[in-house]
Amino acid sequence: MKMHVKNIKVAEVKQSSAIFSGDNTPMGWRNVKKVNDGFGSLIGNKNEFMNGEQGVVKRLDHNNS
Repeated sequence: MKMHVKNIKVAEVKQSSAIFSGDNTPMGWRNVKKVNDGFGSLIGNKNEFMNGEQGVVKRLDHNNS
């Protein structure tokens, strides 16, 4: 099968996706995904919640990556 592509635009590559060109044999292909979710509340005096932005700080754990 031959396919000729003059132009290609990639908006997003995620999970087990990839872009190859030419003759390829992917070996040792691996997919890693990590999701950080949280649920909580904001309590106290004079607290502000602006723009709905949250952050997750990863603590160093030498047993896990």
